[in-house]
Amino acid sequence: MLLKNDCEKGEGKDLAQEYEVRVYPTFALVDRQGEVTDRWAGYAGVAGFIEQVDRARDDRRTIAQKRAAFVEQPTLDLALSLAQYSEAVFASADAVDYYRKAMALDPGLTGELRGKVFMAMYYGAQQGQFTGPQLLAEGEAVLRDPDATLDQVLMVASITRQIAPPEQYVPFLKRALAVTADAENQAAQDFRRELLVDAALLIDKDVQRALRLKREALPEGWRDDPVALNDFAWWCFENGVNLDEAHDLAVRGAELAEDDATRANILDTAAQVAFKAGKVEQALAHQREAVRLAPDRKGFRETLERLEAASGG
Repeated sequence: MLLKNDCEKGEGKDLAQEYEVRVYPTFALVDRQGEVTDRWAGYAGVAGFIEQVDRARDDRRTIAQKRAAFVEQPTLDLALSLAQYSEAVFASADAVDYYRKAMALDPGLTGELRGKVFMAMYYGAQQGQFTGPQLLAEGEAVLRDPDATLDQVLMVASITRQIAPPEQYVPFLKRALAVTADAENQAAQDFRRELLVDAALLIDKDVQRALRLKREALPEGWRDDPVALNDFAWWCFENGVNLDEAHDLAVRGAELAEDDATRANILDTAAQVAFKAGKVEQALAHQREAVRLAPDRKGFRETLERLEAASGG
């Protein structure tokens, strides 16, 4: 019997708490005693879902029993099942361990599973289970694999783009540019436009070209979209470029915002852009207004305190 449960309403909240559901969708098979026999997160389409359910139904032992069985006699099916379960409960270090054991049991799966190891390490790094250097080293292993898929390379590039210092991100950027050069996939081409911005800024050191490419990558009508204005202003802030225009655009975004929460978020951006541009009084005024509009946002208050301390005011 398949039971669909809304984990954010009514009794669903209690069930989600009992089974420690923290990501949607999560699928779990349980026995008559309510013990989990298999669990995984994410939806891989109809065919993938059916395959997953069939595999889970073939072994109805509880997770504890499967762990004990794996210690006695490691098998590929057990390694994959326990890896997926560990991922779904955010035991990322265990997931990585089981995926690596699966690779040892079937080296032919190394290329496919290396991407899963990287993602498990990414989520684990957010919980302190792995360090940034460990994650980047695993990403480099994906890049060195000549059989790495387009999706794997772009996944690694997307994450290192967020977390790595520029000099460490550049090798990932170059590989991603190479694999997307002739890609017909629209999502890959959309991501490539962002990569070309990064290349202009980090490889060619051409700020004006980066700005032109960044504007071209923005959605149509972005100058009248408060969220798009905020995103562009924040990009300028992060890269320390075009700060005067970025400040003006953030202010415009705040004026266009339709609710206080959005307005406060954009004012926070405007404040930090202004402060970096040396417009201290405007920065403080923006941040104080952000705090007034969203008094429950701890981060806004902390930013205000930091700006006041740095400005001596």
